[in-house]
Amino acid sequence: MKCFFSFLAPLCIAVVASSQASYDPKNMTRPDRYVLYTVDDRQCGWHKGNRIAINLVHEGQSAGWTYEVFSGKDLRITSTENGKWSSEVILVDGRWMVYKGESLPKFDAIDALDAPVVMLKVVLGALCKGAPSGPEELKEKKEVNMLEVKESILAKAGWANGAIEPPWALRGSIQPESSGYSFDLHLEPRKQQPLITLDERGSWAKVANLSFPDDMPLKGWKVFTLGLFKRPDGHGGMIVDYAAAPSSVPVKTLGELRTVPLKPQEK
Repeated sequence: MKCFFSFLAPLCIAVVASSQASYDPKNMTRPDRYVLYTVDDRQCGWHKGNRIAINLVHEGQSAGWTYEVFSGKDLRITSTENGKWSSEVILVDGRWMVYKGESLPKFDAIDALDAPVVMLKVVLGALCKGAPSGPEELKEKKEVNMLEVKESILAKAGWANGAIEPPWALRGSIQPESSGYSFDLHLEPRKQQPLITLDERGSWAKVANLSFPDDMPLKGWKVFTLGLFKRPDGHGGMIVDYAAAPSSVPVKTLGELRTVPLKPQEK
């Protein structure tokens, strides 16, 4: 994860992320689809939310992300900067990325998905640490004030791996609301120099009947295929990345995109 979004720079400094470019070029076996959650994630009830909003304030600037989680392989993220719409990215069946917004770097387009998903995983990880019994057991406002010196907050996005490494401090509150929960958390990864504080505010909900927008037209959107691709390494050679490559697949809606047959190496 290169994290070309300038506003996420504090997060990228705090999260020790490894790139996806560690595959052996001689072994082109395609990895599994892009998935949001690991087996370990599913052990925490906070990962069951399907409508989550996060707001981050840093140096007088604000950015927000609204996540609609339709399944572990289907997700829509709407981003704002200083209260205005910025971009939208949709993960489709773990195989496609659909995007609308600012221009994306040629070889790092997958950051449009990885960066906000890493933010989501950091926030969900913080909620799991602050209220480990999950949302079902949280009946009243909980104040959080903890210092962790042993365990990391894992933040895996697809095939980019990262973590908030100890020691880190977490303070703030998590509170039940009529439609879910609100949170105001301040995460300090104390291994970093200079000291960074991630102010994580937002809401969490598990909404019934949240359905994937199959009928959404793709006109005006950019479609990318997710998978292993070769690219120049800048030194005359080639490397293999798990990346997002522009696609011209002839479909008109998100629903049609989901039904595109798997290639032999994907089965």
